[in-house]
Amino acid sequence: MTPPPLACILAAAACACSSSSPSSSSSPERDRPAMTATPSRSAPSTWTAPSQGLRIQLDLPASAPAGAVQARLSFRNETSRPMRLLFVRPEVFRLFNSTFRVWDHDKVVSLQPDPHPHGYLLDENDFLLLPAGGTRTVTQSLQLPNPGSFEVEWMYENKQRSFPGGIQTLDGPTRPLFGGSDVEGLWIGSLSTRRPIRVDPK
Repeated sequence: MTPPPLACILAAAACACSSSSPSSSSSPERDRPAMTATPSRSAPSTWTAPSQGLRIQLDLPASAPAGAVQARLSFRNETSRPMRLLFVRPEVFRLFNSTFRVWDHDKVVSLQPDPHPHGYLLDENDFLLLPAGGTRTVTQSLQLPNPGSFEVEWMYENKQRSFPGGIQTLDGPTRPLFGGSDVEGLWIGSLSTRRPIRVDPK
């Protein structure tokens, strides 16, 4: 049977992904979103218009050789109340939560990260707390294609208000999070932004 897509598992209050196991694919220290310095030669960045009080910003180097780079992902809470954001800690399990699309003109040439529908269950550490008026920046790996000029789209989204648990998955039953009720201050919606990048020969 084909495993359900990660988006469906998130909608059912669990996130499961098909690597070997959580212990082999992630650790609390390695999976913690990291703060980083501004990359050199970065393209000018702009914040998106607010949606439900949230703005996002994508920072990339203006150019980089083909391979992996660290994208800087920033969130800004424009409201007067604390905001909680679902942000799955292990990068490999972020498809349809924090997703990259690499565009070559009007064609998507890469969707990242690859889908992994089993191997991980959400817990309360997968939610960032953003204070009123606060900004937080994390990083996520981006694989750049062959040399050329591209646009990178970052989409951040969450459509689930509560996580009652009790859903049976290949990784065991999902856990009730925040008491299983609607999560206070949880942002719901979808935001995306694009940045150009030139991929140079290695």
